Amino acid sequence: MRLPFPRTEQQEANNVTTVAVTVRIARFWRYQLLNTVLPVVVLAWLAFVVFFLERKELATRLGLVITLFLALAAVQFVISAAQPVSSYILPTQQLVVATYALLGIIAAVSILVYHIEMWKQLRRAAAERRAARDRCLAECRAKRAVAAAARQSALPTKAAAAPHTAWLACFSSPGKQCGGEEVESHGSDASAPVDSSPSMAAGSTQAGGGTCPRHLNRLQSLSLDESYDAYLAHQVDRWALAALFLAYNLAAELIFVLQSGYIDLFG
Repeated sequence: MRLPFPRTEQQEANNVTTVAVTVRIARFWRYQLLNTVLPVVVLAWLAFVVFFLERKELATRLGLVITLFLALAAVQFVISAAQPVSSYILPTQQLVVATYALLGIIAAVSILVYHIEMWKQLRRAAAERRAARDRCLAECRAKRAVAAAARQSALPTKAAAAPHTAWLACFSSPGKQCGGEEVESHGSDASAPVDSSPSMAAGSTQAGGGTCPRHLNRLQSLSLDESYDAYLAHQVDRWALAALFLAYNLAAELIFVLQSGYIDLFG
């Protein structure tokens, strides 16, 4: 574009002639397109392959997203090394940020779709874990009750204190003869609580296991029809694919059309 340079009154008086020089500077946009824009866009398009994988394979989907995330980080280092340092975000850097956001949204959609399709199985697994926890707590309570009953039965009472006193007096007096009746009666008294412990443990275990049918009924109340969940997850997956694909391509085009900076592909 040629810029006009009007002559001033002094120049007219001195008969001075002005010369206008036009310099046109153009950037080789094909180099930037092939080496900065195209690798980022290809990585973004590869991310949409996630939507064609099995919805139940959450680990496979997230593994692909993480792999593309690391590849994009490597491409970003290469692009940053080839560009000058600026105080604002360049259009290519904005494209990289948009691709990072796309990968994050795809990961979130994959997790959401997985939970939509598998929520009944996840609820059953959670109910089974709670039932197993209640059984473990019931067994622990039964064992503590048995141990407490054993400790209480092992304590000497007033009626059983006399044989112990006679037995100690017999051994403390060397001239006394010790009869075995006290010893036999003491042994029979001591063995009584031990025989009653297994029956008490069985009763406590039966009492503690009474909470299990409640959880079994809860498990049986879950519906086994999972076709609607699979259909809903499929619809969410397809709509997310279409919306994200259109939104990303539109954003990538607007980044370079509506802005101007060090790299302007269409300038």
